[in-house]
Formats: sequence, C-alpha cells, structure tokens
Amino acid sequence: MIDLNSIWQSISNYLIDNKLSQYLVANKDLVRIFLTVSGVSIPSSIGLIWWYRNQKRQHRFPPATPSPFAIIPPDGDVLSVVFPRSKKDPLADAAISYQRRCPNREISVRQELIQQLENSKWLLIEGRTGLGKTREAGELAQVFSKEGWTVLWLKSAEWVDKPTTEHLNELNTNRKLLFLLDDLNQRMYFGSQRLSVRAQNSPLEPLKEPLQIRLLRTLEGYEQFCGNAEMKVIATARNEKQSDTADELSAWDKLAKDKYPQFWQRFQVYQLPEPEDEAISQLLLATIPNTNIQAEEKDYLPIARQNDSTFRNVVENLVRLRNRKIALTPDNYRDTLRANWDERYQQAVQRYPVADYIYDAVDLLRQLEVSLTKEIVQPTALIILGNQFWQLRQRYQVKQALNYLIDAEQILTPRDGQIEARDKTIEPQKYLPKLAELFSGLSEENLDLLSLYNLALNLYQYKYYEEALACVDKLINYLPQSSEISFVWLFRGNVLYDLKRYKEALDSYDQALELKPDKDEPWYNRGNVLYDLKRYKEALDSYDQALELKPDKDEPWYNRGIVLGNLKRYKE
Repeated sequence: MIDLNSIWQSISNYLIDNKLSQYLVANKDLVRIFLTVSGVSIPSSIGLIWWYRNQKRQHRFPPATPSPFAIIPPDGDVLSVVFPRSKKDPLADAAISYQRRCPNREISVRQELIQQLENSKWLLIEGRTGLGKTREAGELAQVFSKEGWTVLWLKSAEWVDKPTTEHLNELNTNRKLLFLLDDLNQRMYFGSQRLSVRAQNSPLEPLKEPLQIRLLRTLEGYEQFCGNAEMKVIATARNEKQSDTADELSAWDKLAKDKYPQFWQRFQVYQLPEPEDEAISQLLLATIPNTNIQAEEKDYLPIARQNDSTFRNVVENLVRLRNRKIALTPDNYRDTLRANWDERYQQAVQRYPVADYIYDAVDLLRQLEVSLTKEIVQPTALIILGNQFWQLRQRYQVKQALNYLIDAEQILTPRDGQIEARDKTIEPQKYLPKLAELFSGLSEENLDLLSLYNLALNLYQYKYYEEALACVDKLINYLPQSSEISFVWLFRGNVLYDLKRYKEALDSYDQALELKPDKDEPWYNRGNVLYDLKRYKEALDSYDQALELKPDKDEPWYNRGIVLGNLKRYKE
C-alpha cells in the first residue's frame, strides 16, 4: 500500500530545503491568486510549509537601524555636512568659491532651481559627473536653511525605511523639512544589495528590497508627519549611459527609472547645464591665488576652452599640479576628468605598485558601507594583498603608499570616477571573515560603531553567523545600555537563532524587551523561539504581547493559531 503521508512529507521537505523560497519569490503574484482561489482545497501541509518557511525568514533579517538622516537645524551650515573636508585646504570643495555657471544667462541657474523646487516640491538635478550637481544642491539647500527649513542629509550607511516614532521625535516640533539626497546612482546600486527588513513578514516578499521602494516609503512617511506644513526634496544623480567599468551597470541603469516609476515620477527633473568657458576661467582666477601653483592669467580662457566642460576636472588638475609642484599651462593641463583620473591612478601605481591594493580596499569597504579611515583601509589592503613570505616588501610599502594617496589623492574621500579608474570591481564575500578578525582586534578609539554594525549585517547576509555574532557582541560592549540599542539585541537574537542556539536567542530577545518593552518584533521573535523549544504556553503569551502592540499584523495571528493547534485548543 502506498504511504501518501510519507510521499507528501518527502515532497514537503524537498520544497522547504531547495525550491520553495525561489519559486514563491519568482511567482508571488501567481501564488497569491492560487491561494485565494483554492481556499480550503489546499492540503493542510501547505499551511505548515508556509508557516515553517515564514518562521525561518522571520529570523534571518536584522531590524532597522537609527535614522538615516543627518539633521541640520535652520540656519545651519549645510555645506560643512555635504563637504566634510577642512576648508583650510584651498582646493577643498567647500573652500572653492561658488561660480555662476552660465554668466550670460538673464536668469541664473540658482534662480531656476529655486523656482522649480517651489513649484514641484521634489527636484532631481541630473548631469554627467563633474558638473557640480552636489554643489548646486548644497547651495540650494543652504538658501532654504537660512529661511527656517530643517535640512535632512541622507547619510550613506544606515538602513532607509519608514520613519519610526523615535526618528520623528528627533525633529522636535519643526515640520518644514527639506531632504537632500546626493548621488542616488551609487546609493541605489549599493542599496539594492542590502537584506530587506520587510522580507521577514512573508515568504512572498523579495529578499532584497530596492532603495527606490524604501526611500519612497520613507519620504511619504515624513510627508504624513509634516501634514499641512511643507516638505521638499532635492536629489542629484548622474545620467551617463556608459559604464565606468566593464563589469558594472552604467550610472543611468543604476537608477532603474523604468522599473520604479512611482518613485521617479514624483520628481521634476532639471538637467544641469555645463559651465560656460567664462565660468571656468573665473574659477581659475578665484582659486589659483590661494594655492602655490604658478600660472599666467592669459592662459585661463584657452585652458577653459580645452577643458571638458566640468568644474571637477579643473579642481583635480589643480590638485595634481600642486602635488607635483608644476606650473599650470595649456600644455600640461589634462582635458578630461577620466584622463585625469586614469593618469593619477597610473602614476600612483607606478610610484607604489601596492597602490592597486589600496584602491581595491577602498572599493571593498565602500561596498560594505564601512567608513574609510586610515586604521581600516591599511589593514584591509593587507588582507587583499595576502600574507605570503615573498610579499614582505610589498606589505611594508602599503603604509607608505597609503600616506601618499591620502595626501596627494584624498583617497579616503573618493570622488566620482576616481576608484573606477582601475576598471575593475572587487567581490566582497571572500574577504568578510578576515575583516571580521580585523574589527575584533580594533581598539575603541579606532572603531567606528556604525561600520562595525554594517560589517555584521554583511557577515549575516553571507551566512557567516559566528563572525556576525562576534561583531554584535563587540558592538554591545561599547554601546551604553539604553533603549536606543534594543535593536542590536534583537539582531543578536536573530543571529543566535540561525546558529540554533535557541536559549541564548531567547535571552537576547528578553534583553531587547527589557530596554524597550513597547516593540512588537522582539515579542514576536521570542514567541517563535519558544515554539521551537516546545514551550507553547509561553509562546502564546509572547504572540499575545506582540498583537497587543500591533494588532494589525497577520504573522502573530497565524503563528498563534499554530500554537493553539499544538495545545489542542482547536476552537481558539
């Protein structure tokens, strides 16, 4: 006689272990329709598979991080946040005087931007790299800051999602908000690699939720907070359709405008005009006297005419000439930004062959959203270089090369196209365990806690659970035990759950609840752990606590039903 239950159990196990997640994600709309139409005819085991998969997904994803925005109060210094380099360097972005890019226009670009922002509320400044999009956006935000607006600058590392009550409380009572979102190309590209917090809610949700969706949800959340008051958004993005490197998407493709129309249709697009030759000449006239570069004023206009119509190329040429103590002439001026970056990369590698590993280290750390500091970049370059006996001389040279690149190339604050000059992209996965070792040995003064948290997220994403746990434990040791770090304990519980260390996971969830008992996620995850420990009555109590805080969430209701079934309380 055929044992149908055994056959079905074998099929169920196969689906759970191998194919179910991929199938559900790829065919989520079809599955939703199927479940709706089929109703009670679906075998009850499907429900158990669904619940089981949902349970596992629930624990695989870390909670949201603190607010992703730096808050600049009204009449604050916006440019010091946008351009953090010291103004003592005359070639630092914030130290260079703002130039009117089209002197012959009756209405200035600044006036056009103000008018468009007033009309549309959401403004996207587009243009190719080097045109000065960030400077125009920062100057525009500064105007509104002086008029009483709070500016929120999107930082590069934190998770972006709908604002929490804590995020909104940081704004106090000010509801005139202006959001400044710079360089959306790179943000969209790296943001698409982050694990989705919302995927924990259902196996039909994608594992990685794009930044376009999360950012729209975030901004709409702040719009509701502002109510009848105003809210404005200024964003910048590159529009080149050719890729910087052979194995990477173009700047335009990274935006995915066709794929996420709901987000992009909110913006009025302003195509930033190229600076006229007179503006380039004026930039040279205003900047060179503050440097030690020798130049003839009669050469400024000819140089402007041969320049690639970008402000950035002017500045980077001046940096190169100052570093090499060379006079500025039309003959030694590099006409294009790409040629400038290529030459400077080749010159660095020619001087220090190990400079290539430092460029790789910067690329790797940017992908992981880890801060670029000397204490991190140098050992990361050594990790990539390797630790073979014949490499001793190269390892010794890394420190010298990094000092040179910091002074000459500002490698710790890379500009668009600078790292891409080496025309390759490094894959992060194989270096993560070594980076975890590196961070475990860092002293408190050399440790950036947000970088440590982001490294833990990446380790978790690639299933290096033990290493992720070590990072989280180190993070907890340095953080004060306040309600603000309850999400770190929740993350720790999730990691421990994946390690099948259920009792320790339970302790972490309890710690999260001790710090912040009004959060439903720890209660829900606690219920899941208690279920796996077969402590059904306690699991039921935890689900009830989660539902008391968030009664509109379906997962605790569903899992509550499963627990009641195990307790044979079938009517409930």
